[in-house]
Amino acid sequence: MSATKPASRSCTSNPPRPFRFSVQLPELMADTAHLEPEELGCYLRILFSYWRVGPPKNDDRTLSRIVGLPLKEWAVIRPELEPFFDIGREWIHWRQDEELSAAYEAITANRKRTAAATAARKQRNDQRDVVRNDQRNDQRDDGLDVARSEDPTGSKQEAKSKTKSPAMKQDFDRYADFDSDVAMAEESFAAGVDHA
Repeated sequence: MSATKPASRSCTSNPPRPFRFSVQLPELMADTAHLEPEELGCYLRILFSYWRVGPPKNDDRTLSRIVGLPLKEWAVIRPELEPFFDIGREWIHWRQDEELSAAYEAITANRKRTAAATAARKQRNDQRDVVRNDQRNDQRDDGLDVARSEDPTGSKQEAKSKTKSPAMKQDFDRYADFDSDVAMAEESFAAGVDHA
């Protein structure tokens, strides 16, 4: 059995969840002061689950699994936790919904800022690349004298003049008299002359 790489957040169809679970501690302590430690733990586990996957279903088996208790123990604790939620088909917690809403607004604003910064950076980089390419092309063309001429169709063509680099000019000068050198050698050695 091969290990598979877990799917990244961007590959899932679910919207990304905020990474941090925030708690208003003074409000939490004031609201839950009457709860036993086990009841507070169950309440917090329901809130943690709410944050990760949304409101839990109004199903005792599901809720008992979320809080980590057997059904009998959950049935004893449930009446103490019901006042914190609006119970219909799901257990809705208004404060948790507000926190999630604020977190999603922050995520959306951050995405917009990131997209704007990325677009600005790309535009700045593209402009910089155009300037750099123009400078490089200008440096390459420094040794060449480029003349523009018009052909009969009216389109412009670039024609490079016959100026040569200093090294090419020196080689050309060295071999410019090749034909005259060959003729002189033939006369000196009488090459190509019949000695009959």
